[in-house]
Amino acid sequence: MIDFEPTGTMASMQKQIMTMLAIMAALTAAHPFEKLASFDFAQDAAARAASVLADARKALGGEEKLRAVKTLQATGDIRRSMGEMQMEGELELLIEAPDKLRRNESIGVPGGATMVRTEVLNGTEVWDDSSQRGGMGGHMTMVMRGPGGSLDEAAMKDLRRRIRRADLSRFILAWLITTDAAIAHAGVAEAPDGKADVLEVKPAEGPAMRLFVDQQTHMPLMLTWQGPQPRMMVRRGQGPPPNPDQAAREAEAQGPPPEATFEMRLEDYRTVDGLQLPHQITRSMNGQPNEEWTVKTYKVNASFKGNTFTR
Repeated sequence: MIDFEPTGTMASMQKQIMTMLAIMAALTAAHPFEKLASFDFAQDAAARAASVLADARKALGGEEKLRAVKTLQATGDIRRSMGEMQMEGELELLIEAPDKLRRNESIGVPGGATMVRTEVLNGTEVWDDSSQRGGMGGHMTMVMRGPGGSLDEAAMKDLRRRIRRADLSRFILAWLITTDAAIAHAGVAEAPDGKADVLEVKPAEGPAMRLFVDQQTHMPLMLTWQGPQPRMMVRRGQGPPPNPDQAAREAEAQGPPPEATFEMRLEDYRTVDGLQLPHQITRSMNGQPNEEWTVKTYKVNASFKGNTFTR
């Protein structure tokens, strides 16, 4: 399998990620669709992708168990690197198929202030809530910049909706191998420890993704995609933190962001209610690991309160 020596720290994983990026670059340079665009090849790529997905679904618990999942809750510890700043805290994700996502995060600098933030997607609606506990260092708000220029309130809301729908689709694909996107087999990534099938996933909305599936275990190893770099904005003072619309307007005034390559690596699979779910998730940007999430508990088909996704 493609599994470089695990170490458990973001700094020591950088070499692993860079090695994987080199493999990805080689795949991109020799992308099969650039050389063979015939109808027969397209059919073969789709059929091979379907076979890889079927094996992965079987390895994760089987069709019956995966189809039965309607809600999923995951909670654990999170560590995030923002340049020289190291933050840690707790993260909770609540998912209700097909279009509801809630992210509850409490994170801060050890001994300093703690940011408490909630981000919600509820169908076509999005909302946010944030506060700060303790500390005197000011408020920190992460926003995604759009394509440049000013955005009105409706456009900013649509931007946040699209970002969260893309996040939701990535978690459902990585954890449950479920998607309505077009998928084709894009090649095979090789490493000293083994090989991984690489699937090109093209959703109707949101960026295209590549899913790496271990040829031996059939477990998902990693997702990669392209997107705008997020910006961390820091507010000093004792007043309330800026609301999401205000923060987004300030970011837009600074122009369009550069594109980045993002990776989400999945490790430490364990059995939960008959399903295989990853308990170590690492996210990187341009080869630099910047977030580690250690999942402590999953709840499959958890019963959510009626107001979980409403403001």
